[in-house]
Amino acid sequence: MLGPAPLFRLKGRHRAQVVLKSTDREAAITAVRLSVERIASDRSRRAVSFSVDVDPQ
Repeated sequence: MLGPAPLFRLKGRHRAQVVLKSTDREAAITAVRLSVERIASDRSRRAVSFSVDVDPQ
């Protein structure tokens, strides 16, 4: 796991990038899905949005 690394602000919002590298694609996808669901269910993080990009390389 690399990050979080700050990115430039866009439309006044702070952004960050996290890179997850794994040799087990399915385990990585499951881990990301569970993490996003857990954070998204926290009402104090309602303003947080996610974008997940799966790169098969």
